[in-house]
Amino acid sequence: MAENSEVRTRIAVVSLLVAAVVAGVVAFVQIGTTFLGWEPPKGAPPSFFLSPGPLLPASLILFALTRWRTLGSSKLFAAATLYQYLGALVLALAAHWLPSEDQVPRGFFSWLAVWILLFPLVIPRTPARNLVDSVACACFAPLVIVASGLWGSGALPGLDLVFGLTHAYFACALLGAGPAFLVQRLSQRAMREREERERLGSYRLVRPISEGGMGEVWIAEHQLLVRPAAVKLIRQESLSVEDADDREMVLRRFEREAQETASLSSPHTVTIYDFGRTNDGAFYCAMEYLPGLDLEDLVIAQGPLPSARVAHLLRQACDSLAEAHESGLVHRDVKPANLFVSRQGLEYDFLKVLDFGLVTSPEEEGRSDRLSGTGHVVGTPLCMSPEQIFNEKLDGRTDLYGLGCAAYWLLTGSYPFEGETAIAVLGAHARDAPEPPSQRVDHTLHPALEELVLRCMSKSREDRPASALELRELLDALPGLAPWTQAEAELAWSGHQPPELAPAEGKSRASTLLLPSRLSRSPGAHTETWSHVMRVADLEI
Repeated sequence: MAENSEVRTRIAVVSLLVAAVVAGVVAFVQIGTTFLGWEPPKGAPPSFFLSPGPLLPASLILFALTRWRTLGSSKLFAAATLYQYLGALVLALAAHWLPSEDQVPRGFFSWLAVWILLFPLVIPRTPARNLVDSVACACFAPLVIVASGLWGSGALPGLDLVFGLTHAYFACALLGAGPAFLVQRLSQRAMREREERERLGSYRLVRPISEGGMGEVWIAEHQLLVRPAAVKLIRQESLSVEDADDREMVLRRFEREAQETASLSSPHTVTIYDFGRTNDGAFYCAMEYLPGLDLEDLVIAQGPLPSARVAHLLRQACDSLAEAHESGLVHRDVKPANLFVSRQGLEYDFLKVLDFGLVTSPEEEGRSDRLSGTGHVVGTPLCMSPEQIFNEKLDGRTDLYGLGCAAYWLLTGSYPFEGETAIAVLGAHARDAPEPPSQRVDHTLHPALEELVLRCMSKSREDRPASALELRELLDALPGLAPWTQAEAELAWSGHQPPELAPAEGKSRASTLLLPSRLSRSPGAHTETWSHVMRVADLEI
């Protein structure tokens, strides 16, 4: 497939180049005949100077065929071969449609000789097929010479004249087969090496969908299974850290993310397909490709969500986090950008938790060589719990704080604490009570849901729900909150917005203060964790 694409590009370049040269030549000789009095050679037809003209429309047609992506490679190659024959005929007419006495040997420096040498390099064919096509193109020269003699004097030109005029073309046909074969072998070898570089385990990289300072995310395809995947890739050269210990810390964190995520089986946790290391030391992780939006982009696109929809999404996040917490894992970076919603089968608004890159276990929590580094705050300031800010021991309730911040974003289109700097935001998380979500919007929120979201964001962990399972039960028990139906979800995914959430005039949907740095990406792309690292000593609280 990749080789055919490269050949398609070569054909397109050659056809455009020939069109430009022919257009230039025709324009030049027209100027000469019009203003300088040039005349065709004696016995040549009046259209002698225009004889290369048919190559111009033919070249443009061939170029158009290369842009026609649904046209099969075999049909395109057949069209290119026909173009090769037409070009040889036109160039033979331009060089040899003359009386016998005016024929001049043009040898290896004629346009026809260049044409015969060029095409075996453009279209990949077997050496035998290249030789046949090249010899066939060279045969146009003697045929034109004979036809020109019969047309002018009615007599056949001598064999020695024909041989003297055309032997160089046949030599080009023979000589061109060898270099063409060598170039094709080298091209195929380079293609195989490139495919090897782009093959990660059983996956082949197709196209990038996001890129950050430390890694890349690619669409990939499995060599055997008809299944797309998102491959997260960290190359050695892309790591900005110079210290060997810091570099090892980053790579270990990436490796752990894949291992820990793969150990989870909740349908609401992103599925890991494969993980490994390439020959050049790059780490990769192949995971399911999710066509959809993360919750940050969802609110940016649609505005604040209805209370029933928010509760529906939170329940699914609780299912994922509950399994992780039961295994002794703490996500540490729960935020809207790491909560991804898509369509799974016939079910809309199906949520998955992404990016377990900052996950910690109880064994690691007490170690002095934690992967975040001693005395550092790691996470996203907009959704960071007070205990993270002070580098205290974490548990599952830390993730509930981040989930509360995410719920706040879903209900209001803004984060609970915003500021001009990360320090200001972290300080507010550590000391200030959040403004009730109902005061940020002009529509009615479910009061019990609002109270539960604020409870999740309590400064003290003791005041939050005890676990993700308890939070799930509290969400199920919200009084008077109608369930979010699949019909409503389908309507929302169709681009319709519930009428009760129409924005008030002049009211902004989402704050632009200190939003996380985002990767350039397309909808459906996985995102790399945006981690803000600073020393606790930098905070003034």
